[in-house]
Amino acid sequence: MQKFLTILIVVTAILVGCKKEDTATPKTKTELITRKWQFQGARVTLGTLPITAYTRGATTGNVVDFSASYMDFKSGGGFSQVVLPGTSMTGTWKFNSTETAFTVTSSGGSVDSWTIDKLTETNLDFSRQIAANSTDPSDLSWLALIKSYGFSTAAGAKIEVQTVPAP
Repeated sequence: MQKFLTILIVVTAILVGCKKEDTATPKTKTELITRKWQFQGARVTLGTLPITAYTRGATTGNVVDFSASYMDFKSGGGFSQVVLPGTSMTGTWKFNSTETAFTVTSSGGSVDSWTIDKLTETNLDFSRQIAANSTDPSDLSWLALIKSYGFSTAAGAKIEVQTVPAP
């Protein structure tokens, strides 16, 4: 009888000690994107020519100063950003139906759509492809900005941005 009681105590201790670990529910894409993101890098590809426009911490070689740039996605759909020094924008943001892209609409009405290349707790990387003959007002704005730095956009452009959560 004592052996049976000892075995019962040991088995009970093992069962109680081996409780199932809590499994964290994965965050939704909305939960992942809803925060303030700072720019880490930006690249523009003109035709087949890649140009590194910005790398955080680089002491030389940055075409554009994005050191103070950020994008802030609010949980209620609000949005604010600073991209170039001295420029800011507020408005709204939303995902497309498959949550593989987002659109930002400024309070002034301009619309900017981006493909999400990577979205994790630690990275939001996004891009957009712009055809040289695009008539979209947002595309024309981006092409004009690229041209203002002395680059040709005759072959179109692809803009890629890498961000991390802002401290």
